This record gives sequence, structure tokens and C-alpha cells, in this order.
Amino acid sequence: MRQTQARFSLVHQELDKSEPEMTSEEDIELNQMSMTDATKKGGEHNGMTLVQDHLSGSKPKRKRARFDFEGNPKAWAEKAHLMCRICVKFVQKPGDNSDDPLCYCGYNRSQHSESAITTTALGAPNIWNQKEHTKPIPTNAVGEMQFVGFSQKYAKYVRVDAETDANKVWDLMTRVWKLKPPHLIISVTGGAKHFHLTPRLKEVFRKGLIKAALSTDAWITSGGTHTGVMKYVGEAFRDLAMGQSTQNKVVALGIATWGCIMNKESLVNPKDVARYRIALTPGKLEAPIDCNHSHIILVDNGTQHQFGVEIDFRARLEMTIAQRSKEQGVLTSIILVVVEGGPGTLQTVYSSVQKKTPALIVAGSGRAANVLAFAYEHAEEHTIEETDRAGNASKRTVRVMSEKTELEVCQMLEETFRQRREDKVSQYVDWIKHCLQFPDLLTIFTLDSNNSAKDIDLAILKALLKANQEYFIEQLRLALIWNRVDVAKTDIFTDDRTWKLGSLDDVLLAAIQLDRVDFVKLFLQSGVNLSDFLTEEILLKLYNTTSKRSLVHIQLRKLRPTEVKASYTLEDIGRLIKSLMGDYYQPVYLEEARHKQFNPIDSQPDASLIKRKDPERDLFIWSILMGRCDMAKLFWEKRHESLMAALVAHSLLNALQRRMEDNDVKQRLQENALDFQRLAVGMLNTCYEDNEEKTSRLLLRCMQFWGKTNCINIAINSKNKVFIAQTACQELFKDIWWGKLESTNGYLVLPCAVCPLLIYPCLKFKTMKGDLEQDSIQADKYKPTEDVNLPRSFTESSSDESSSTPYENRGLNPFEKILAFFGAPATKFCYNVIFFLLFLLLYSYVMLIQFHEVRPYVPEMVLVAWVLTIFFEEVRQLWKASPGPIWVRVRHYISDRWNILDTTTIVFFAIGFALRFFNSTFMAARLILSINIFGFFLRLLHIFSVSKLMGPKLVMIGKMIWDLLSFMLIMLVFIIGYGITSQSILYPNAELHPMLIVDVLKKAYWQIFAELFLEEIEGQQECNADLRMYSNGTDLRCPDENGKIIVPILLAFYMLLTNVLLLNLLIAMFSNTFQAVQDNADLHWHFQLYKLTQEYYDRPVLPPPFIVIVHLFRLARWCVKCDSNVTYGFLSENEKYTAQERRSLDVFEENRRDEYMLREDKKMWNTTDYKVSTTSERMESLMSKVDVIHDTLSMGRETMRLNLTQEGEKDEQPEPEDLSLTGRVTSLEVEVRKTNEALSWLIAALKDKNIVPQPEDVKALPARASTGRESRREDVLKRTSGRKQPLKRQITLDKNSLVHTKSRSSPYPGTEIHRFEVPEEKVPWQVEFPEYKPPFYTAQTVLQTPPWADEPTLSSGKFVWNQYDDEANVDRSSHGEKYQLKEGCPQNPAGRTGLQGRGLLGRWGPNHATDPVVTRWKRNSADKVVTEYGVPVLEFIAIRRHDNKQWSLPGGLVLPGENISSAVKRTLVKEALSDLIEDERKAAEMKPKLDKLFENGEEVYRGYVDDARNTDNAWIETRAMNYHDDDGTLTAGLKLRAGKSEDAAAWLTVWSSLPLHANHAFILEKVASLRGSSF
Repeated sequence: MRQTQARFSLVHQELDKSEPEMTSEEDIELNQMSMTDATKKGGEHNGMTLVQDHLSGSKPKRKRARFDFEGNPKAWAEKAHLMCRICVKFVQKPGDNSDDPLCYCGYNRSQHSESAITTTALGAPNIWNQKEHTKPIPTNAVGEMQFVGFSQKYAKYVRVDAETDANKVWDLMTRVWKLKPPHLIISVTGGAKHFHLTPRLKEVFRKGLIKAALSTDAWITSGGTHTGVMKYVGEAFRDLAMGQSTQNKVVALGIATWGCIMNKESLVNPKDVARYRIALTPGKLEAPIDCNHSHIILVDNGTQHQFGVEIDFRARLEMTIAQRSKEQGVLTSIILVVVEGGPGTLQTVYSSVQKKTPALIVAGSGRAANVLAFAYEHAEEHTIEETDRAGNASKRTVRVMSEKTELEVCQMLEETFRQRREDKVSQYVDWIKHCLQFPDLLTIFTLDSNNSAKDIDLAILKALLKANQEYFIEQLRLALIWNRVDVAKTDIFTDDRTWKLGSLDDVLLAAIQLDRVDFVKLFLQSGVNLSDFLTEEILLKLYNTTSKRSLVHIQLRKLRPTEVKASYTLEDIGRLIKSLMGDYYQPVYLEEARHKQFNPIDSQPDASLIKRKDPERDLFIWSILMGRCDMAKLFWEKRHESLMAALVAHSLLNALQRRMEDNDVKQRLQENALDFQRLAVGMLNTCYEDNEEKTSRLLLRCMQFWGKTNCINIAINSKNKVFIAQTACQELFKDIWWGKLESTNGYLVLPCAVCPLLIYPCLKFKTMKGDLEQDSIQADKYKPTEDVNLPRSFTESSSDESSSTPYENRGLNPFEKILAFFGAPATKFCYNVIFFLLFLLLYSYVMLIQFHEVRPYVPEMVLVAWVLTIFFEEVRQLWKASPGPIWVRVRHYISDRWNILDTTTIVFFAIGFALRFFNSTFMAARLILSINIFGFFLRLLHIFSVSKLMGPKLVMIGKMIWDLLSFMLIMLVFIIGYGITSQSILYPNAELHPMLIVDVLKKAYWQIFAELFLEEIEGQQECNADLRMYSNGTDLRCPDENGKIIVPILLAFYMLLTNVLLLNLLIAMFSNTFQAVQDNADLHWHFQLYKLTQEYYDRPVLPPPFIVIVHLFRLARWCVKCDSNVTYGFLSENEKYTAQERRSLDVFEENRRDEYMLREDKKMWNTTDYKVSTTSERMESLMSKVDVIHDTLSMGRETMRLNLTQEGEKDEQPEPEDLSLTGRVTSLEVEVRKTNEALSWLIAALKDKNIVPQPEDVKALPARASTGRESRREDVLKRTSGRKQPLKRQITLDKNSLVHTKSRSSPYPGTEIHRFEVPEEKVPWQVEFPEYKPPFYTAQTVLQTPPWADEPTLSSGKFVWNQYDDEANVDRSSHGEKYQLKEGCPQNPAGRTGLQGRGLLGRWGPNHATDPVVTRWKRNSADKVVTEYGVPVLEFIAIRRHDNKQWSLPGGLVLPGENISSAVKRTLVKEALSDLIEDERKAAEMKPKLDKLFENGEEVYRGYVDDARNTDNAWIETRAMNYHDDDGTLTAGLKLRAGKSEDAAAWLTVWSSLPLHANHAFILEKVASLRGSSF
């Protein structure tokens, strides 16, 4: 099985953030030996055995214990036998004669036990031995400490023996402290004493640690004290904790020596929480615990004030963490970060290298780090050959220090550590030498260099990559965990690296699960094929291995709460999608499941071998159900059915948010749904702007793999009113509504419906157009054939932008007009309205005049038959409501409230008609039928849906009815309350009678409407108080005397509440509803218009009662042909499309999607937020560089001061440093001036030695700025000082064209096409630009294949590149280096232009041109050469172009087979000497002069031209030849006249400020330099 479970270990921690389930019996690793055995063997434990068992594949035996760990670390420590260590023999140090002398262990006598003191012995130092004279005891310091004076800062801590098994500490951290395995351990080591970092360097260090911790859920381990580098680590995590929640708290693990901690007594045997106080001033041998670390481990070996005790334990613990994390499926990397430090730091680095742990040396931080960095940078690389145990030889690079470097390192060690012992220095050097044997494990990060603006987290990642440089997948895993796609692009996905098929599948799966969108995009760009990657097994694992709290798992559990299965299937996913989308949607997963049911089990292949046909769709649906919309948008851009996909995403997200209970989740899903709604609307409008007909077909096309429905049905069922309200949809509905009638007919349809003879003179009909196939043929007229090796975007763009011939229109014949009129939904609507009014008239007549008790008369029987035909039509609508079972159809049918009204009126009509035949129920029948007619009149409101003014009012009425119903519930409380109160006061002790309820409610209800019943309440009417009289109903009962007083008072308050408060509340509710609907009136009306259009599109031509004829005809046809095909909604014509037609629609949709996304990107780039963000990043980078320069200048001044001091100039004190902005700028100016002077001196020295040619563009910064004519004069004199030196041939791009500008200008000449915007830094092809999607354009004149143009397609295979094309007689080589080919198309050597194709240029690749520069000396009226500052002035022949109105050199493209000299003459005569073409005599007279002029041409430039006509695949290269008439005789009498395509021709002065076409100004500058003229 190709895909395995191992790939999911990369993301186990990221995917499920829930707490691990705890079993009743916790696995805890305890000592297999008793305490006695441990003491007897010197405290040795069997931790290495466990590691060996793990590596060999066997599992160690673990002892189980039953006790509660959480909240009781002391109990856990006791059960796990965690130990600390104490001195058991007091041996006094010699020379200490105080009252409380010290022991060799570092503790005072008073700090020893009595038994330790009784064994005291004076003598030599070797009497006391740490191993023999200390013993482990159960730890007495474990729990939680509070840092007094630091708000609510707490830390968990434990004191352990230095020989403690690291596995016990791991169990403590994971089971008691509840820490999760890390992906990365950053072990920070270095200076334990105070050392200084500048604020900027401190900020770099702090930010780097924070980013590293946040990126990888790393554990940061350090010494844990409030001094040295540990203090900086603590400050970094203090800032980090302020912005983090407790759920994502970062682990800062401090591992310190117990004997070097201040106030450690407060941590021993705490009653509850230990209260720890941090001393303001650390001691010389002790330091306080840092309050910003979250967990503290205090390592004890029984001594005090002995540094470095924790080093070995810390290394063992870090390795154990990595090993035990791997057992839990988390691959943990370790890196050592060295900042400053002493000899102990060198030992730590040495130990780490031995364990193959990479180390990052922070050079510039001081002491040990600087020594290591110096040794690494000055050591020489050597390649050695090694042989492993198996006899396999391999080569490895090591670094070796030379004797000189080794002496310098020794000197640095002596000075840095003040160590004079040769044996110690020699040991340090040996450690360094050993580290240099593994240079791939050492990485130098210079903290105070120009690159220090980069965060240290990037340096940490690159150090890990360097250590794993032979394991590409491991490198990629690290970059993925760090979420640094930029590093993956630059360091892993290099040009020289190839990836085998399937090698990236595991990492791609991890990237998808971790929601790393940029990585997935990178993998897809690197050639990963989703069709090969995504199998059914992988898709199922994607659904089943996500967090149990994910959206899809929550919904799946609701879908089958009682079923117990190990995993979900695609059938379950299909049912979930169907429940979210609705019954109209048929998920492909359910279709696949039904297909499998009909196949034998033996014939079904393994799930790991089943490739998904449409992996982008599957991953898109998965991303939507998971709520990962950024990932979904990535796969959305890869699909060709983008419009449908966006609508499905909007529908799914809306359905999900309705089911969510969490408000935050609901809001996020709603925002994501709106994003996809904007994508759908934007794509729809973009398509409609380009081609209305194809857009309509996209909306109605049935998608087989998208629920077997179309875009309109998706939008309608998801109530996507914004989408429906777009012009494309409304024009489609209008087109369907009017059928083949012109929409301009308007109300003329109504009189034509009454009198069909008016159809011919009054109505206008649409003309018949060609079908989609004809359109596709025309669109593909200039489309390259399929065997052309071109990018897909080329083919699509050329297909969409090609010209097409007009359709052949024809009118309808009279019979077709009749059919078109009666078949239009608008006509059906008119007839139904007319006949429904007649129906209401008949119904009213029967109920008012002809409803007799004896028997039904003819009008009544006609009415019954009419209602029966209406019933048959409702049955038909029910059957066509939706595909599926009958209950699905019923549910969809009653979703329309008008259908509920229709059904209700028909049912009540049937009941009333049945009751009218019985004398006893005749009056009931009359009552029912009379009330029922009101329902039919309400149905008349449906007619107003067609009106834009009245249609939204129906929506208002419907919403206000719901408001009224909810309001009546509130009102009912007041009515019942007041009614019972008033009735009980006015008429106490009433008899129980049904009329009592009426009396209670009647008065209270009508009093709301000002019917107060005051006469009855106050007893002004005739009444009787006798029970016998009013109980039989003869007289009215008199109200109680007390009630006459109290009830009117209650009535006043009741009226105040109901009439004033509640009724005004109802009015406010109605106003709010009205405003809400009115603000979106267009959306509601357009949505109503669709429903109306759909209803009358499906209706038969004849209205009731004649509709029964159509029903009988269809029934007979069904009985004869057994035709079960039923269409639902608008007709889907997908089955009628050919493969070519479907492909044409797909290509059209893809191109419009790319166009829309490009437009959105440009909008985003122009937003204020984006500009502010970009400006902020640039300012931050700039300020960082200014800080670097300032630090460099400060160090330079300090070095200068020290040098002056050493030379004896001690009296001269340096001025105080000016830190103000003015001072810093002044310092920068001074440094720039000095640098410039040094460069000028260097260039002058090189000139003297003739090492380099004379540079003309490098000038020293003048002492004072010169302006105006003086600066121009100096420039001219300097330019002409070399006077007429021959130029070397220019083969490369000129200085103005290194990043071409005019070739990126928009719009393209002669069109409205705008190029894709290409920033200057993205112009070179070597710079990655994945968003680059330029439009394609080739002019129609070029496509017609004139002699100067290539064929439209590259399919012939006749083209040859980078050489002369003998067959076409065209030079396809470049004047510069060879150009590259991409997918068979040449690439512009100057970089991206923002446009593909050939544009106005005829040739693919270089289009060779020639530019003749005809010059002469400018002369005055006295025929003297004009000079400027003593330098002669040139003038040249120029033409003014017609296309851009710019002056330019005459020139043109070289024709096939034409040489340069012929092309020069032809273009010059054609563009500037057109008189010679028309006047043969003049041409013969000037020919000898011109021939002589052209004999002595000198080439001044050959290369690329920055021309506005250039594209990515076609560009202009030119050869500029200077033909100079030195005495003016050859050009005398030469009359200039512009050609037909030019506006003017003239002699112009060679001037640098003259705006010229393309790079002609640069060519003139070369000519001026060649001739020694002014410029």
C-alpha cells in the first residue's frame, strides 16, 4: 500500500488540540531497581536500555500505578522516587576559621545534618569526594512557586538529582504539568553573567525567539536564572505572554543548578504555593530564578556554588524529550543557540556536536560565541573520505584550522577567559577542533552585521536545514512546521534539484492538513500531480484524521448520532452534502456509492489504488466543509468550473453557519460565504462583459459532477439574491420571459392576447442566430492547433480574442410567429391573468346569485370544473417540483407559500362543494365557500410580482404578517391579563360557562381599538343584581360597586400600555421591516421575477380551464411512449453540447476567471491598507539599515579614539556623540564623501595602470555643488576630453534597458489592452512571480501572415531558434546571449513585459531592425560649426512617429533575406526622404552622394531596444549605424520629407534633454561620444 499511516505523524499535534484522553491506569516509567540497588550502583539508571529497546523495536516493560497525578506533584514525586542529593560528610575547607566554616561541598557547617558533622575530619582536600560523600534523598522541593512582587506570575518547579533518569522528568512534564510534546527544542546557552547588547540587537534577539516559539510550538530551554542570556530569554517570553492566551502558552523551561540559586530555602517543603522573592542585586556565586520562565528544573549534585552541574542532565533531558516525543508521533528537532558564554558554553557546544545536534553561534554577542565564530570563519575546508562499518566509502567536508589560526584562537581564549593554564586552553582548542570536524552542524549568525535586521528565527531554521542537507524531505518537513515557504523556495526547491514522482506526496498531505496554503501552492507549481496524489484512501483519511471539533465532524456526528463506526465513508460525506445543499442536489459521492452497490465486491479495487477523477473538486469540497476557505480558494483557482464551485461553496457555508451555535464560528462562516459570493458575482459580471451568450449558457449548463444541476438552481435554492440580481441573470430571465418576442413590446402583448390578429402589425420578434457550434468555429479561427507546444493560457486567450464573422440573421415566418407568441411565458402570464379574473367573476356570481339549495346550476358546475382543472395543474406542479421521492417533491412544493394558498383554497372548495348537497350542512357549505373566495382573491396578489414597484410590497406584506404574529403573542399577554382582572372585579363569582371566555377576551380586545364599554362598566345600562334574573340570561348583570371605581382606572393604564406603547412598537416593527425590504427592493424583486419566470416557463400554453386539453394530450403521449423524462426548471441543454462546445465554454470560463482575479489583485494593490502595509515594511527595513550604519559609525569613531589614545594623543578628548537626526545625517554625509573620494582614487590608479577602460559615468562627488551652465560646461568638457576614441561593439543591453520601462507601459500601442502590472523587482525571469498571468495579444494584421510575419501557430515545427533560419530566410539569433525557450516559445531576454503573444511584431523572438543615424555638424549662417563651451554641436535626421507623436531615428525592420546596408537605405529613404521615391530625377542626382555617405558607416550600438511594442515572446533588437557627413557636402541639398506613416522629418540638434522614442537617446549619446560633440 503506497500511502501509509506514517505520513500523519507530522501533523498529529497540530490537528487535534484537545486534551489527550487519560486511561484509568497511567503508564509511568519507574525504576526497575530498588532504592538500595540504586545506591549500591552509584545512582546509575537504566535509561539507555529504554532507548536501545526503542531503537531495536522492542517495548520496555513499564510498571503501572493507580494514583492521581494532576494537582498533586508531591504525591507523584513520591511514587516516582524523584530524588535530590545532600552532603553526608562535612569536611572543612582549609583556611576557613570562621564560626560557621565551609565544607568542600560549598555549604556551611550549620547547613549539614548532625550525622554529617559527626563524621567531620580535617585533612587534605582529597578526603571529600562528591560521589562518596553525597547521597540521594526524596526531593523536598516540588510544586508551584509565586514570584512575589511580580503580579500573578507563577512557575512550576522541581528539584532533582543530577543522576535522575530523564524519562521520569519527561513523565512529570507531560502527565503532571500537562505539557504537549514539542516540534522543536531551542536550547539557549551562553553567558550567565551580565553582558551588554545594544537595544537594536536585543530587539533582534527577542523577536527571533518569539517568532520561533509561535511558529513551531517550540520549547525554549535555558539556564533559568535572571542573569546573562537567560534574562534576555525571560524578557522575550514576558512580551510573548502578554499577547497569548493560556491555551497557547509557550513553554519556557529553565534548567538551573540548585546550589547556585538565591533564596532557594523558600522552595523547600512549601505548604501550598512557594513564595519566591527575587533579589534586586544578584550575588557573585548565586543568581535568582527568572520570573518569566514557565517551568523550572533545579539540578542538584549535593554541592553549592558550583556552576555547570546541570549541563550533562540538560543534554540528556533534551535528547529524551526528542525520543519520547517521537514515540507519540511527533518528530522533535533540537538546536543549540549560543549567545556569548564562557568555557562551559564551549563544553556544551562540544557535547551537542557529539550528539549530532546542530548549533547556531551568535557571532558578535561576545566571548565564547565570538571565538567559535572566528575559528569557523578562518578555518579551511577540506574533503575527507570515510568508510563506515559496512565498508561503504563516502566523502565529507570538514574545517581545519591552520597553525596561524590556531595560535590566534589560543590567544583569543587566553584573553577572553583570562585563562593562563595551558592544559585548559589546549582542552578548549580540542573542543573547537572537534566541532569544526562537523561544519554542517555549525551555523554562524552575525548579530551586529548588516544582515542582522533579519530575525534570528530564520537563522535557526537554516541551521536545522544545514544539518539535514542530505535529507531533503526532512528539510521540507522543518520548513513546513515553521511555515516558512520563502525558505523552501530559496533553499530547498532549487533549480538543480529534481523530485521523484510521489516523493512530495507525504509532505503535501501534511501541508493540506496543516492548512499551509502557500506550501500547497508551491508543491503544485513544482509539478505535483493531484491526480496521482489523491486516492480514495487519502481522501477518506483527510476526513477522518481531522480534529473531532472540526466542522465536518460535528455535522457528521449529528447526521448519524446512533451509529457506531470506526470511520466515515464518502457515502456519509455525500449524505452530509445533500442535507446541507438540499434534495435538489445529487452529490457525486452518493452516485459512486450506489454504483458500488451494483458491482460485486471482488471487482472493487483497493481504496489506495482508486484515483479520484477530479481531485481539485474533492479537495475543494473538503476545504469548504473544514472551514478552510484560503485553501478552498487555491483549489478553486485550479478548477475550470469556477462559477459553479463558488456558488456551491457559498451555499455550503451558509448552510453550515445556520447550523452552528457558536456566534464566532457563525460570523466567520458568514464572512467566508460572502467572499465566495463576491467571487461568483465578480466572475459572472466579467463573463457577461465579454460574451453575453456564453454567459447565459454557463448559467444554464447542467454540471454532471456538481449535483446534476445548474448555477441558477444553486443560487435560487441557497437564496443567493445578490447573484440572481446581477445583470447577466436578469437579462437571461428577461430573454426567457419574452421568448422569441422582443422585450420592447411591453404592454402590447395584452391587446394581442385579447385579439391575436394584432400580432403581425403590433409585435416585434427576435431574429434567429447561429448556434454555439458556429460560434465556436469562428472563435477558434486563429486558435493554434492542439499539437502546438504552447502554454494553455496562450491557446485560451487566442481563442477568446480572435475575431468572428457576423451571424446570418433571418426573420420568423407567420406560423413561427404564432408559435413564438403563444409559447412565450409573458403571453402565458397574460392569458392566465385574464382567465383568472374571469374565474373570480364567475365564483363571485355563483356565491352572490346562483348558489341555491336545491341543486347546482350550470354556472356552479362550470365553476367546479374550472377548479378541477386548477387542481390538475397543481398536481402537475407538484410532480415537477423536484426530482426524487414523493416526499421530496411535496417538501419542495410547499416551500412556496403561494402553493400552500392554492392547496388550501382547493381543499376548502372541495369540502364546501361536498357539504352543499345536504340540507343540514348547506349553510355551512355556503359559509365555507364564501370565506374561500377570499383566498382566491388573495391569490390575485401574485400578479403584482411582475411589477418592479409592487413586487417588493408583497415581500413587505409577508414579513409584516410574521411581525404581526409575533407581536400578537405579546399583545395576548396583556389582553388575557387585563381581561381576567377586569372581569373578576366587575363580576365576581360568575358561573362557569363558555361565554365567560368570550366576555373575558371581547372587552379587552376591542378596548384596544377605542371601544371602551364605559356604559356597561359604570352600570349606566339597565341591569339586575338578582342572581335568578341574570343567570337565565333575561337581564344584564350589574357590575360590582367597587369595580365601577377600580376598573376605569385599570382601563386607563391598559389603554396607555396597549394604544400608546404596544401599537407604536408594532408600527416601529413595521417601519423597520419596510426599510429593510426597501433598501434591498431590487434584490427581492429580481428574486420574485425568477420564480414567476420559472412558473410560467413550465406552464402549458392554454390557461385553466382549457389547460385540461394539454394535460390529456401529455397523458396520452406518456401512455403511448412511456416517456418518463421530466425537465425541472429551465431546460438543461448539456446533453446537446459536443465535446468541442463544452471545451469552448470551459476555456471561456477559465480565461474570464483569470481576468477577474487579475483585476481583483490590482484593486488590492491600490488599496490604502496594502499601500500602508507595504510602506510600513519598507520604512522598517530602512530604519533598520540606518541603525546598522549608525552603529558602524559609532564603532568606527570608538576605534579611532582608541588608536589616537595609543599614539599618545590623550589630551584630545572626542566630542560627545550627536544622536539626533541631524547629527546622524551629517555623519552619513561625511562617510559617503570619504567613500567617494576613496573610489575616485582607486579608479585613477587603475587608469594609470591601463587596467580598465576609461569610465565615463563615474565621477567623484564635488566639494561643492555646481549648478546651471557651470555644471553643464564641466560635464561637456569631461565628456569630450578623450576625443574620438573608437567604441567597442555593444552586445549587451544598454544601461537604460537593463530593466525595460517602455516595454511595460500600458495601454499597448493602438489598443485598449492593459499589460499585467510587473513591479521593477519582478521583471527578471529568475525572480519567482507566481501571480504573473499576462493577457495574450497578437494584432489582426499579424495574424493575416504578411511577408514580414511568422505563421500564427508554432505547430509546423519549422522554426529554429538562436540561429539563422535558412528556410524562412530570417535571422532568429539574438545580438546578446542566447534567449531561453519556455514551452516552445522564446522568452524576452530583458524579462517580463506584462503581455504574451507577438502584439504588433511579426516574428516570434527577436525582430531585427536597423536605425541609421545620419549626422553632420551644426553650422550657423556664416557656415561655421556651432560650438557649446568650445565643443562642436551635432545635428541628425529625425522623424516624428505617427503612433506616439515622438521624435525618433528613422529605421525599420529588416526584411527576409535583406542585408543591413540595403535595409538602412530603404528605411531612410522611405521615412525621411520620400521625395526620392516620387522624383526619379532627384533620386538619380542624390544617389552618388548617398552611396558615398553609406560607405563609411560606423556601428554605435547593437542589442535590445526598449520599445513599447515588445512582448514576452517578441521583441526588437537593432543595429544602429552612424553615417557622418563631416564637411556637410554629402547632405547639402538633401530635402527631408516624411513618409506616409510619419508625421514629419527634420534635422534636430543632438541634445540630451530631447524626448525620443525607445532607447534612441542612448544611441545618440554613443554617437556624440564617438564624434566628440556636445550632448
